[in-house]
Amino acid sequence: MKYNTVPFMNISEEEFIGKCDNEEYPIKAGETRYFPTQASELFAKQLSEKVMDKKDKEGPDRESNFKEMKAKILGEEIMTACVEEPLTFKEEVLEHERKFKEKLKKEKQEAEVTKLEAIKIIKE
Repeated sequence: MKYNTVPFMNISEEEFIGKCDNEEYPIKAGETRYFPTQASELFAKQLSEKVMDKKDKEGPDRESNFKEMKAKILGEEIMTACVEEPLTFKEEVLEHERKFKEKLKKEKQEAEVTKLEAIKIIKE
């Protein structure tokens, strides 16, 4: 794996959507997910702000409340990062071909769905 891992627990009573790099990560209430450290820490900040804003927690204790909440949300960091061995050229070629085949398969599936939707519209 490329990153260390930090367990993230949604301590709120509703689904939370963490946002990172223009991507959304839905996390059900009470659910624990295992994200790279930076993502977990970012989501913890987002969830803490959301919960505290909902409770309208302002004032001098906000920072200590934030730290307490973050401690409830995040688990201990798990050392999962490792240096990956570089691929040989042959391995790179095979990986390239595998990814390209996946891309073609996905495009074919999307074209088939579009075709079926068009047929359905025509029949209506």
